[in-house]
Amino acid sequence: MKPLCLFDNLFKSGLIALILATGLSACESKPKRFAYSPSTDTTTEIQNIDRELTDLKGQQAEVFSAGYYHKAEKSLAKAKSLKASGQSQKEVLSELGMAKAYLMEAGAITSQSTDAFPVLAESRASALSAGALQQDNKELKRADNLFVDRLRAARKKSNQMDEPDHSDLQRRYVAAEIEAIKETKLGPAKSVIASAKDLNAANLAPISWERANTAVKQTEIQIETDRSNDAEQSALAQKAKYEADRLLQVAQIVKNSNRKTSEASALTIVSQQERLQATERRLSQTERDLSMTEQEQLAAQATLAEREAALRNSQARSVESQRNLAALESANAAFEAAREKFSDDEAEVFRQGDRLTLRLKAIQFPINSNEIPSSASGTLQKVTEVMEMLPSQKVTVEGHTDSLGAADINKKLSQSRAESIAKYLTEQNAVDPDKVATVGYGYDKPISSNKSKEGRAQNRRVDIVIDTATESVE
Repeated sequence: MKPLCLFDNLFKSGLIALILATGLSACESKPKRFAYSPSTDTTTEIQNIDRELTDLKGQQAEVFSAGYYHKAEKSLAKAKSLKASGQSQKEVLSELGMAKAYLMEAGAITSQSTDAFPVLAESRASALSAGALQQDNKELKRADNLFVDRLRAARKKSNQMDEPDHSDLQRRYVAAEIEAIKETKLGPAKSVIASAKDLNAANLAPISWERANTAVKQTEIQIETDRSNDAEQSALAQKAKYEADRLLQVAQIVKNSNRKTSEASALTIVSQQERLQATERRLSQTERDLSMTEQEQLAAQATLAEREAALRNSQARSVESQRNLAALESANAAFEAAREKFSDDEAEVFRQGDRLTLRLKAIQFPINSNEIPSSASGTLQKVTEVMEMLPSQKVTVEGHTDSLGAADINKKLSQSRAESIAKYLTEQNAVDPDKVATVGYGYDKPISSNKSKEGRAQNRRVDIVIDTATESVE
């Protein structure tokens, strides 16, 4: 390389390599043409220079020696044009000689630049390797713009300029690499989430929306904390794509049903569809794996028949499961309606899983009597209406007393009161007799202290437990 005019002194700081990088130096000169032998095979040499340009591009010559690199490209393009138009061997070799000369200069400057600032060059190379150049990577653009600004400033200050700290540039190129990895890994998931957002998925399926976005965030955190761990990034990105796909499917189901289908029901439907698809994939694989021998074909056909039977069974279970889901949603609505029927003075209504308990407050039996007072008719009518709404499988009427009196007497009294209520309900056709059970607990299950009058009043009660559980689909 020749001395490079007034920038020579800057080689001591390594900054001259950066100044040459974008061709900002005013003294970039035309190199001496490379001399080829007259017998050189121009076709082979064009291929060689093409390959060398590609190699230099990978070494970031487009940035570190943009001027010489692009001139090499232009000379090569001209040589190709001359050869294609049938010009003489001498003319083609002459243009190839300039391309080769520019290429050698670009290579030398790129090598000096990467040697002068190896960390910075490596950081930018990592960003490019991650795909930043092919994307609309804002961080890369910011870093490269700052790069060029510094080179211009260095040119103005000439040899009075001190070596700058390039750690901020390195951080920008690292940020560009992270942004590129996120786009590569999470682009598909984010695209699906964007489609789901257009469906108002955040409101239609809030749980699935949170899962999908959390999966994306977890992947981003992994990329930010360990950007070199491709295996972990890919695993998390695959999970994010899975959650995004589920979000979109659930949102579509809820939206298409005009919100009649809950998110929980939609998730169950999606899970069933996934199982069916997995079964179908296994069936397809089985079909592909069938051999051509008669014996193996028979064996494979038997396997296929079993798989098809399993698929039919799975589909039947799916239909039954959807029926159960519909019944469950109906029961949920009935539970809410039951709660709204009673005032606080009439009954306390609460739910435990598939059981609805009606704690009747308004029924006050006469002392030592199991006769239902006439004042309780309104409350019992509401109980009848609730039981007609619910798909009851079993009803238990529980009688309770306070702690006054002997235990055996209280047990008998609570049992007889429970039976009175049960008899009323069966006579009103609110429940089949074979589904009703009665039990008298006496004062064994107090809900309040028996030391006060108010507490004893709360303990003298009748609880009706309605069990709506249905057989689950496995």
